[in-house]
Amino acid sequence: MDSQTIAEEGVKCQIYLLGTFRLKVGGREVKTDNWKSQKALLLLKTLLANQGVSVSKEWLLDHLWPNHPYDKAIRTFNTTVYYLRQALEPYSPDEQLIRHKNGRYRFYSDYGCWYDVEEFERLYKQAIACEQQDAVRALQLFLQAVELYRDDYLTEDEYVEWTTAAREHYLEMYIQALLKVVALHTKMGNVEEAIRLCEIVLSKDQLRGDAHEHLIYLLAIAGRVSAAANHYNAYRRMLSEELGLEPSFSFDQMMRGVGWGMRQAAASRHSAEREKLRLNVCNQSMFDAIVHARSNYQKLLGETSTVLRMHFAKELSTSAKEKLLSILGANLRSDDVVCCDDGRFALILLSQTNEGAADFVQKRLRNALKTHFPPLKAIDILPAEAYSPY
Repeated sequence: MDSQTIAEEGVKCQIYLLGTFRLKVGGREVKTDNWKSQKALLLLKTLLANQGVSVSKEWLLDHLWPNHPYDKAIRTFNTTVYYLRQALEPYSPDEQLIRHKNGRYRFYSDYGCWYDVEEFERLYKQAIACEQQDAVRALQLFLQAVELYRDDYLTEDEYVEWTTAAREHYLEMYIQALLKVVALHTKMGNVEEAIRLCEIVLSKDQLRGDAHEHLIYLLAIAGRVSAAANHYNAYRRMLSEELGLEPSFSFDQMMRGVGWGMRQAAASRHSAEREKLRLNVCNQSMFDAIVHARSNYQKLLGETSTVLRMHFAKELSTSAKEKLLSILGANLRSDDVVCCDDGRFALILLSQTNEGAADFVQKRLRNALKTHFPPLKAIDILPAEAYSPY
């Protein structure tokens, strides 16, 4: 039994405001579906939203009956309070749950109330506090908080004005918790789970730039570079169409690092041909990061990736690099990754490829290159985990 369950069972009332409203009193679910007064239900939610803090009658009148003359609003309010007390009485015959003192009202029990929103915030703050010292514990706490978030705050009352601020507050906290979990999973090499959680974030906020950026990075290091490119292009179109904006500088730089910048920088006469090849080219730092992350990820799955390191007798010219990329693009898969920053070397990451299959690939490349690249000296075959940059 976890701490949340213990906390829930140790009190008389359990209040659930994340997602569709629920209230339990003495272990029994309060059935509100057949209540004749929906205003009584909204009054109950309003009092519960204040988590035991009393609310003035004037505030309640202004927010629940804003268009009523004062005398009519008072009469309607008193009738609604009476109905609400009668509706709750079968669940709590031993005490009155709707308390009134000095013109102020609140929902309160002498035997305690547990609120999911309060527990959600507590778990989130605990996770933040221990994030630097104990990543595993922080991950557990963030996941507990995420599990509590059944859906957006009082999701059935989206058009009730006073719920808006709380809904935005808890949604932002939920998204931040998810992104923290994404970062921790990424650090631990759990790339596919991090991708899944990024997609949940984007289902809540499709314009969330940090989530798009992280998702593209994760797709790239998982070897799904084409998917990363497609996602970037879709995000860029959406950002332009809806806000008239471009992705941030760091976002764009990351994408160029993964390789599309080299393609854009190529001579225009080669652009159509290069597009057909779908070659994934990246700079040295991004290549190193992809190999490292891919290696860590595949250890968990028991899979293997291999790096080919091609050595040239002399530094390649710009036109020679263009020709090299054209040949590689015709002989590699769409999710293989290439780096040729240094004109003396070319690096190729063959995802999910063992050394035997890599040897077959390098022989095919040698055969394709021999006519055009007499300066090719050697091709080394390295397990991804053994790769290290020069």
